[in-house]
Order: sequence, then C-alpha cells, then structure tokens
Amino acid sequence: MISLIRRFQQPLLITVTILIIISFAVLYNTDSLGRLGADRVAVVAGRGVSLADYQLGLRKWELASGLGLRELVGSLGMPATSEDEFKKNYVLGSIVLREEAARLGVSAADEEVAEAIKAVPEFQTQGQFDNAKYQQIVQGALGSRGMTVGQLEEIVRDDLVLKKLKSLLGSTIAPSPSEVRAAYVRDHQKTVSSVVRLKLEDFTAGITVSDDDVKKAYE
Repeated sequence: MISLIRRFQQPLLITVTILIIISFAVLYNTDSLGRLGADRVAVVAGRGVSLADYQLGLRKWELASGLGLRELVGSLGMPATSEDEFKKNYVLGSIVLREEAARLGVSAADEEVAEAIKAVPEFQTQGQFDNAKYQQIVQGALGSRGMTVGQLEEIVRDDLVLKKLKSLLGSTIAPSPSEVRAAYVRDHQKTVSSVVRLKLEDFTAGITVSDDDVKKAYE
C-alpha cells in the first residue's frame, strides 16, 4: 500500500486538491448571502453561519491580509473572480479548514501559536520580535475592528494548521524492508497454475428434457 502511495503521489495530491475544491462547493452554498434569512447567511458542514460570524470572518480576513499571512489568505480565498468572492471564500473556507483539521486530528499548540506570532514580520524590528510594536499594532488593528487578542491567535492558528495539512499531504513515507520484500515477491515470484478442461457434451449426453418439463418451466 505504501509503495503504491509513493508511486502515485503526484496524482494523489492533485486528486486531493480537486476534492478540497469540491468540498467547498458541497459544504456550503452561498449564491445569495441574503437568501437564507436575516441571521443566517450560509450553511457550512450542516451548520448555519450567522451574519455576526460572517462579518467577524471578514474582519479576520482584513487582519490576516494586513499581517502578511499570504499563504493562508491565498489558499482559502482562491479560486475567485472578484474581491467579494475572494473574501467570501476565505471566511467560509476557514470554517471548512477547522472542521477538516479537527476530523484529521491536526492542531497547533499554544506554544506554536506564540512563536508564530513573534515571527510575523509586522511585529518585528530588525528581524527581532518587538513587543512595543506588537502592542501598538494590536491596540490599533484589533481595537478598530472590535477584535481581541484571542481572535488574532485564531488567525495564526489557522495559518499553522493549514501549513501542517499541506505538509502532511506533501510528505513522503519510506517503506519498511518487509513491505519492499512483499512487493517484490508479489511482482516477480514464479506462479504455477493448472487448467482442467471439461466438455459440456459429456454432461448433457444423458440428459433429456420432456415436453412436460418445458411446460412446467414456462408456467
């Protein structure tokens, strides 16, 4: 099995990418955000997304874009033909990302989130984390959007989880010696087979079918 995964790794990754795109179309339908009611703008994974949550997601998109989290924003926002569609894909895509990460058991620890925040270029001065700059940006960027530090951490956590999922899909697995041996034996071992041919006439020669048999079978 592992040897097959290694052999078809590139087609597998393409297939997974296609499935992810399809899952976005299946898990939510938002042709018209006002169609689902005043307080529910979309349905994701069978659950409604309220207008307040959607608007918060838009503010998270603004913050993630401002912090330069291009991989997160680009991966969740595309494909899109307009800025509004790009934002919508990001907001609903982040929900799908968390659902799939939880299902696969992929997460980011608080320590990882803290280190990732320190590594954000916007929070650094000359390549080093600058707490004063961090506090200034947090108070300005978060306060003006009605957001908290916890929501900033959620954005960074999403970025870490997305990278882990991509790394998981793109990683290679070394087969064990027993798997290599089993695959070689299966493909190269000598196989001995025998065939027994039976003549149908030998079995039908002594069988007769009467008119009554035919009538019973027909009825």
